[in-house]
Amino acid sequence: MDFNKFIKKRREISDYILEPITNTLLKINITHNMLSITNEILILLSSYMIYFKLFNYASLLMIITGITNIMDGALAKKKILKKDGSVFDFSIDYSSSFLLIIALFSIQLISIEVGLLTIFSIMLFLIYFTQFYLYKKR
Repeated sequence: MDFNKFIKKRREISDYILEPITNTLLKINITHNMLSITNEILILLSSYMIYFKLFNYASLLMIITGITNIMDGALAKKKILKKDGSVFDFSIDYSSSFLLIIALFSIQLISIEVGLLTIFSIMLFLIYFTQFYLYKKR
């Protein structure tokens, strides 16, 4: 199976699974921003649990965060949202990554070099993305 067929099939399957869930979320007036904020709260809790070495609970929260992040994207796609919503979601995703890296670094699960390099990379990417977004907006 070539790559394009694979992507098309994966999209069909994910749409089949996500369609009823996104419809339900829309009916009960859940917005993509609500899910983004929920993601950030779950990441904060997960970082807290990593810091106190409660890895089982942190893993469970990370799985839930992944699911809500997928739902957030599906909901935004369903509502065909503007770029501003995608920037908010993007910012939440990267700040979440930043928090997790700090939590891992604080318990010395990753070295200072890896932590600083990752944080620096995220910051550079955020600066680049912001500049690109502002340039496109003109």
